[in-house]
Amino acid sequence: RIKLGEVWDGIAVSLAARGKNVEKLFTIAPGANSGAIAIEVAGGTLRLAPDGDLCINCGMEDAGIVTFTAPVAWQEVDGTRIPVQVAYRVLEGQGNRYGFTLGDHDQTRPVFIDPLLQSTYLGGSDSDEARALVVTSEAVYVGGKTWSYGFPGTTGGAQAAGNYDAFVTKLSLDLHTLIQSTYLGGSDGSDEASALAVTTDGIYVGGTTHSTDFPVVTNGAQGTPGGNRQDNESDAFVAKLTLDLHTLTQSTYLGGSGNDEASALAVTSTGVYVAGKTASLNLPGVTNGAQVAPGGDRQNNESDAFVAKLSLDLRTLTQATYLGGDYDDYASALAATTDGIYVAGATANNFPGVGGGVQETKGGYYDAFVAKLSPDLRTLTQSTYLGGNYDDYALALALTNTGVYLAGYTYSTDFPGTTGGAQETYAGGYDSFVAVFSLDLHTLGSATQVMLFRYGIVSMA
Repeated sequence: RIKLGEVWDGIAVSLAARGKNVEKLFTIAPGANSGAIAIEVAGGTLRLAPDGDLCINCGMEDAGIVTFTAPVAWQEVDGTRIPVQVAYRVLEGQGNRYGFTLGDHDQTRPVFIDPLLQSTYLGGSDSDEARALVVTSEAVYVGGKTWSYGFPGTTGGAQAAGNYDAFVTKLSLDLHTLIQSTYLGGSDGSDEASALAVTTDGIYVGGTTHSTDFPVVTNGAQGTPGGNRQDNESDAFVAKLTLDLHTLTQSTYLGGSGNDEASALAVTSTGVYVAGKTASLNLPGVTNGAQVAPGGDRQNNESDAFVAKLSLDLRTLTQATYLGGDYDDYASALAATTDGIYVAGATANNFPGVGGGVQETKGGYYDAFVAKLSPDLRTLTQSTYLGGNYDDYALALALTNTGVYLAGYTYSTDFPGTTGGAQETYAGGYDSFVAVFSLDLHTLGSATQVMLFRYGIVSMA
């Protein structure tokens, strides 16, 4: 690191070389004017991208566009980083220069701006996809699926070799070190991880498997696959690994005779909750559940959302329930509290329990939904639609002490609740959305839409 000292009044700059990146770190003293920062770029034209990146058009065919990722800012309070909103701004009328705009922050403390913290590739010689992410005070855990034989860091892992398998990787918080990876899957079918949860006792992994020999399912809640592999049907799975990824403690299948997929996972002191979608007529453990019978027409290949609760050791299926109407439904997000289990996804018709909810009637063909179940999964406390005149899909869910936050994407021009939101009007194509509900799902706060420029998965943590 090279310290350049105080470049503007009260603003110091350092350069840090990390891997192939050179980072600029700005330290703004209490009371200093962050608007004084001005960095000039030679040899290109600046513009801001809608996602907050700063783009430099080099005007050369062989150079193209150079992109700086959106900046990050924070303050430190008792050793904890408190995020501060920050964005690039192009300084109009000052030539080819840019600076920063800061949001509200504590004026009595320094502010740190880092336009690039660190990024890293993670993969082998073939295709690799990350589907889940958890950050603890000690490490970053990533899960997904890999087609690579040589996935990095698997030596010493719970499963050192594989292909077409799920993977889990542990990285240092600064992303400088790959601590450990492991494959996770059987030998005769593909496997993928879609959800992670980390406790002091281990790492729980949820996903989908087509394998008939998924590892360490003996003594699990369901030791044998339910779906017919000759018809390419899958089961959900849940697995538990040690924090060092050296040992697979226990796994279990979860599914009936049709296709079953797990997409979300949450852990409490009483059990492991998993949610996804099922095309099975005989999903195990639904007796006494909030919805004991499937809603979708299996002859038309329709599915239901499901939620299941397993013991922490994955050896007992405590309770499961279908969750859906008479067409197609799936769950994509899950959050658990001592007061209830929140599930979100998309539904095509007649979703149960919406009476008294924020939106009691469906708006388009597919609407997003949020549902709240009792912790024992035996009672559907409340549900609600969320959607406008076209299709709407929920993909992510987060809870605070005062509200339920939902994110996804919408094709609707009249998405509900956007008045007063950060973006009140539909932009075109399909937009992402963020909405907040009261914890009882009776009230919708402000919702906002944000334009998506390419198809992808919206995630929120």
